[in-house]
Amino acid sequence: MTTTVAALVMTSLFLFTEGDGDDQVGFSGRFSVENGFEMTGVVTNDKIQSNPPTYRNVTVLLYDEQGRLYQSERVGTVEYRTNVTVTSGTVPKYVVIDSPDLWNDSTIVVDYYEREDSGLFRQRLATSRANLPVTLPSTESN
Repeated sequence: MTTTVAALVMTSLFLFTEGDGDDQVGFSGRFSVENGFEMTGVVTNDKIQSNPPTYRNVTVLLYDEQGRLYQSERVGTVEYRTNVTVTSGTVPKYVVIDSPDLWNDSTIVVDYYEREDSGLFRQRLATSRANLPVTLPSTESN
């Protein structure tokens, strides 16, 4: 029983984002790498107010060790929070939340996640496309 619990701790990571005053978009939930990759939780807009910004065409992007995009999962529109489940047979090096609307906001902080050598995902922050370790696909805001 102890071995099973230890294995689960090593392959799953619960992530919760905390805003630092700026508008923050991130993920709250769980990454699992037991049988491929699974991301289950919610994409959140931490600017909770009566009229928060709405981000359209939100996607979760999976990148390999070389920074190549290999999977894109459409999340849709995020006003407050939106449920998300992403599965892949390949464990990504980077998990990036993207939307054309995000990068038009000068006060935005967007979470992305990097898999460390331990296999766990570490939360990182980006304030612009240029702050990301990967190249995002070109998109147009609708």
